Amino acid sequence: MNKFFLLTVLLIISVNVVLYPQSYRYGADSIQCLSSLSVMSEFAKMELYDEAYDSWKYCFSNCPAASRNIYIIGTGILKNKIENASQTVSKNNLIDTLMLLYDHRIEYFGQEGYVLGRKGIDMLKYRPSEPESAYGLLQKSVTIEQRNAEGAVLGNLMQVSAALYRNNTIPVPELMDNYFMVIDFLIDNKTIPSDQYNAVVESINNILMESGAASCELLEVHLLPKLQNHSQNVELLKSIISLVNKTGCIGSDLNLTATGLLFNAEPTSEMAIYLANSFLTAGNYSGANEYYSKAVELETNKTRKAGIYCQMSLVAQQQTRLEEARDLALKALEIQPDMGDAYIAIGLAYAASGSICGANTFERASVYWAAVDKFTEAKTIDPSVTAKADALINQYMPFFPDNETAFFNGYLDGDQYTIGCWINETTEVRTRKFP
Repeated sequence: MNKFFLLTVLLIISVNVVLYPQSYRYGADSIQCLSSLSVMSEFAKMELYDEAYDSWKYCFSNCPAASRNIYIIGTGILKNKIENASQTVSKNNLIDTLMLLYDHRIEYFGQEGYVLGRKGIDMLKYRPSEPESAYGLLQKSVTIEQRNAEGAVLGNLMQVSAALYRNNTIPVPELMDNYFMVIDFLIDNKTIPSDQYNAVVESINNILMESGAASCELLEVHLLPKLQNHSQNVELLKSIISLVNKTGCIGSDLNLTATGLLFNAEPTSEMAIYLANSFLTAGNYSGANEYYSKAVELETNKTRKAGIYCQMSLVAQQQTRLEEARDLALKALEIQPDMGDAYIAIGLAYAASGSICGANTFERASVYWAAVDKFTEAKTIDPSVTAKADALINQYMPFFPDNETAFFNGYLDGDQYTIGCWINETTEVRTRKFP
C-alpha cells in the first residue's frame, strides 16, 4: 500500500476521533449551544433566573454534555421556578425536571455518589410524601461516598431514617446501623468545619433520641457489639459516650465499655474520673476505686489531685472502710492543707462510726465530738464550706451524750476525753443541751 495513502487514511481517522466528541458535546448546532451557555451563565451571575431559563432549557435539551454548568446553574434555576410556581401541576412538572437533571448530570459527568446525595436532599424537600425514595438515594450516596459524603447528606439520611423508623417502615437494627455509619463517616469529614463538628454530632444524637429508639436497652443491644471493632476510633467513642450521657444510661455496659475503650486509647485523668463515676453509678465500687486510683496517677494539677483523694474518701466511707476514708482525706490535706472538704470527709467518717465504736452509749456518742471538731475546723480554714459545715454541725450535735450520761461516766463539760476505736483522737466533752 502506498505510504502516502496510508498516512492520509490515518490522518482522516485521527481527525474524526477528535472532532466526533466535540460535535457530540455541543449538539447539532454548536454555535447556538455555546451562545446559550454564555447567556445562561451571565443571567445566573446576576441571579436573573427567569431570564436564564430559556437558554438553560435549550442546553439541557440539545447539548446536555456541553458543560457541567448546565447542571450546577440549572439546579438554581429550577429551584427558583419551583418555589415561585403558582400551580400544583406546573410545580410538579418542574420537580420532575429537577430530578431528571440530577440523573442526566450523572450520565454525562459522573460523580454518582455526590449527585445522588443532592438529589436525595431535594427529594426530601420537594417530595416529602415520598420519604422511601429519598432514603434510598441518600443511603446509596453515603455508601458510595463514605467519608467524603457531605455533612448535609449524612444529616438528612439520619433524619429520614428516624422518620421511617417512627412510621414502622424500617426496623431498629437498620436505624442503629445508619446511626453508627453516619457517626463514623462524620469523622475527618472535609465538608464540616472543625469548629462545627461537635454541634453536628450532637444534632445526630438528638435525632436518634427523638426517634424513640434510644432506650438504654436498645442502645446496648445494637451498639455495644460494634464497639470492639472501633476500639481506637476516639471520636466515634466520644460520640457514643455523649449519646449515653444524653439518655441517662451512665451505668450501662455500653457506657462503661465505650469509656473504657476511650480511656485505653487516650488515657487522661478526666476520663478516668468519668469512668470511676460511671462505675459508682452502677454500684461497682471495685471499678470505681480502680479508676479513681488511675486518675490520681495521671493528674498533674495539685488542686484536682487533692479533690480526687477527697472523692475517694467519700467512696470508701460508703463502703464502711472508714479508717481508709480518713487516710485518703489526709492525703488530700497533704497536697492542699486548706481544703475544707477534706476535713468534712474526715468528720463524716467519724460520724459514721457512731454505731460501731465504743462499748456503751456514752462511748458511742463521743465520736460525734470528733466529727463536729472536724466540721468546725473545715469552716475555719476554708470559709467556702461554712454553710455545709454548719448544716452538718447542727445535724450531729443532737447525738452528743446528755448531762446525766456524761456525769454517770465521770465526765463534765470541758473535760478532755480520748476517743478510742480506730479514731484515737483527744477532744473536749460536750453534752447535749435541752431547750
